[in-house]
Amino acid sequence: MATLTFRLGADLLARLDAFVEARGLEDRSQAVRTAILEAVMDADERKTVPDRGELLDLLGSSAREGSVTAMKALLEEHRRDHNDEPKKDEDPIDELAGRRAQRTA
Repeated sequence: MATLTFRLGADLLARLDAFVEARGLEDRSQAVRTAILEAVMDADERKTVPDRGELLDLLGSSAREGSVTAMKALLEEHRRDHNDEPKKDEDPIDELAGRRAQRTA
């Protein structure tokens, strides 16, 4: 997933904030993502369910940003693809999370 940074003048920033408010969006970032999707995809495309590849790309991005849930889902998907079974009773992600918790405690 790419990061996009840009500057807006006061007038456009006010319009962006109005867009956030009008659409009931969480923040400016979500407003920009929504506007871009609406600009590059027609309404029918936006309603379709993402295919497996797109879902895995989204999971991969979330996992790289630190989402343990996404990491677990990707690990499970990898195991399914390769018919791998966990080597231990404890999930490796849970083990890593436990180690991190011990270090920060």
